[in-house]
Amino acid sequence: LYSIVGGPTVAAAAMSGGGGGPWLQSLTYDLARAEAADFSVHTHSHRVYARLRHGAEYSGDWIVSSPRNLPNVDYELYDACLARDPITALNKMGAAGFRPCADPPDVPSSTRCHSDQWEIMMYKDVYQ
Repeated sequence: LYSIVGGPTVAAAAMSGGGGGPWLQSLTYDLARAEAADFSVHTHSHRVYARLRHGAEYSGDWIVSSPRNLPNVDYELYDACLARDPITALNKMGAAGFRPCADPPDVPSSTRCHSDQWEIMMYKDVYQ
């Protein structure tokens, strides 16, 4: 189940003793819902995109989301600032149901993360 639902990253985490928990249940639920929507005539969905980037407009080297104030995202400051490093920001966006457009995401090195030379695109399918 791990390798089918979550891909090689989740399978590797399961082999090392981690990898389960609420986020995997959420991922499984999202996939099941997407598959069920294929058979339903009355299901409407749309895709929301967000971009993680360095927030040069905020002092303190914050990683921010564009657009700001996304629903269910655990912001730390101004409804835009997520964290001070990209991995924590990715985890917070993942907890809100966002998935990276590129799998695995191209996470900047620690020497580049506080520059404007990178971005990570993410998406979330919203069902109504």
